[in-house]
Amino acid sequence: MADDVSLAQRSAFDGLLAPVGTAPAGVCVVERVGLGLAAVEPRKGRAAELIARVEALYGLSPPRRLRRAAAGGIAFLGVRPNRWLAVSESGASFTHELEVALDGVASVIAQTDGLAVLQVAGPRAKDTFAKGLSIDLDPAVFAVDEVASSILAHIAVTIWRTDEAAYDIAVSRSFAGDFWHWLVESAGEFGLAPAGGERRIGDNATRAPT
Repeated sequence: MADDVSLAQRSAFDGLLAPVGTAPAGVCVVERVGLGLAAVEPRKGRAAELIARVEALYGLSPPRRLRRAAAGGIAFLGVRPNRWLAVSESGASFTHELEVALDGVASVIAQTDGLAVLQVAGPRAKDTFAKGLSIDLDPAVFAVDEVASSILAHIAVTIWRTDEAAYDIAVSRSFAGDFWHWLVESAGEFGLAPAGGERRIGDNATRAPT
């Protein structure tokens, strides 16, 4: 009889998050662990019904453009027309909850095990991203709760601004190591360090490290 095998969940950035460069750091990072993630897309002709169900269930309206709407630990990010990335602090059970709630009106595809989310914050965070992103992160253009999908160092990313000096960025778990290597190279001159604590989704009042 085979021995019982127990598999432990492993962080996408396990063993990677370490200080680099000078202190105090101009860029601080926190892995956003414990999130529930799902791609949501309406069935043909059912977008309005999908939005109505989400509004009734979560008290937020999924944005029709590249923007984040958040309430009570749930966020819907508009990533393209009629497609959202739904994010919850409640963990993997969120995907099943959405599947039940949106049955018949939307396709819900679990992303919890497929994506890794890193918060990148601090006074030099924007300068760091300027080295690799082809989008303008000036606050006048990319304000709090704005969302963009782009390519960074040949890696597909989704990035959203959580406050004036902080961003959350989602990458495929299989590219977490490559993304971290790019971040080390790009932020090293400013100082890069893990930060304690976890940002709550929608908590725009939480201040970024200075």
